[in-house]
Amino acid sequence: MNLLCTNLICTSSATGRFDGIQLCPKHYRLELTEAFLRQYADWDGIATPTEPFIKIFARFFTELGERKGEGMISAGRIKLRAFNFSRAENVVRFQMVRHLNAWNERRPMTRIVESWAANVDELSYTRESVRNWFAGDPL
Repeated sequence: MNLLCTNLICTSSATGRFDGIQLCPKHYRLELTEAFLRQYADWDGIATPTEPFIKIFARFFTELGERKGEGMISAGRIKLRAFNFSRAENVVRFQMVRHLNAWNERRPMTRIVESWAANVDELSYTRESVRNWFAGDPL
């Protein structure tokens, strides 16, 4: 069964859902972008961002953003492990704890902290640095 986009002026096939609404790729991208920009405008860039901001930020950049350089992230990892969010000149910076050998039971798990920058204007994200995890960092 081929479902159509629920946008009233669209006759394209729906391929994704946003807030429970079936949308074609074009309208999905528009809805996701508008939702992110609303949350982005509401966040002052200083206070800890709200859970809705982190969710839409993670979804927006991992689905629509272009990764530059090394490293990979997923929306789930951002939602669960990102901290120290800040914003300056249309760049959102955050850190994220990574568990390098979480699925290898032969040796103790190694944790690192990666620093990332997401450029809102360029719709791209880049890993800026990697350091060892320290006691006091989130798990």
